Amino acid sequence: MCVGAVGGWRTHSLGVCPQFDILWPSLTVAEHAEVFAAFQGVPREAMATEVDALVHDVGLADKRNALTMTLSGGQKRKLSVVLAFMGRPKVVFLDEPTSGMDPHSRRMTWDIIRKYKSGRAIVLTTHFMDEVCVCVCACGVSRVSPARRSVCVRWRWL
Repeated sequence: MCVGAVGGWRTHSLGVCPQFDILWPSLTVAEHAEVFAAFQGVPREAMATEVDALVHDVGLADKRNALTMTLSGGQKRKLSVVLAFMGRPKVVFLDEPTSGMDPHSRRMTWDIIRKYKSGRAIVLTTHFMDEVCVCVCACGVSRVSPARRSVCVRWRWL
């Protein structure tokens, strides 16, 4: 979904981190990032810088050349977050991006979301209400009863 050129980059408007990791087991962390950078239209000359920055920011620099089949569940989630933000998309869907992460990794991921949220809309689904409060500026909070009915919707500007 091409939306034009920004600063010489051909930008794509959508980044997605699905609830379940969709990764190729025989590719490395760097290869995944490079493939998604190409999908998002990142120019070849900027690709290495973009990949290195995102991989470093999520704490996977030491796993850069590791096959994804050797990563822990939390590391795979981190890689999925990297892929969602690759190419500077204008809209990013994060479906439970910190599920399966230890508390330290979860906070690191929150920092990444806060760092990269500028200039884009982020749709975040999570079971952690503290995650919502830390990661977003404006949120719609919906509580669902056991019968799956919407009980209340509350808008809050943080």
